[in-house]
Amino acid sequence: MRRAERELAACTIRAPFTGVVSGLEVAELTWITANSELFSITALDSVQLDIEILVDELNMLQTGTPFQILSPKNGQVIKADRILGVSPQIDEKRHTGQAFARLSNPGRRWKSGQILPV
Repeated sequence: MRRAERELAACTIRAPFTGVVSGLEVAELTWITANSELFSITALDSVQLDIEILVDELNMLQTGTPFQILSPKNGQVIKADRILGVSPQIDEKRHTGQAFARLSNPGRRWKSGQILPV
């Protein structure tokens, strides 16, 4: 038992990049080996935005089109940037398309999966 405790104390778990643990991929007491996936890690230094756009408004967008993120509390602009791309696919059920952008996220203000008004 003491040997096992010493071996455990000598173990180090390292992530391949800096981020926030966002999921556990193994159950307690599972036997693992080197390079086993233990956690899901989300990098939040920058975040990708998937912006849902009504089909009727898609023709107004192209790469480089400016956009703003608005505060859900008061509608004020909290971040402005430009569209990186527009998907050619349309969601026929929702009558929407998607535009994409990437924002720097100092202080990790925005989270993965967060919904924001733009």
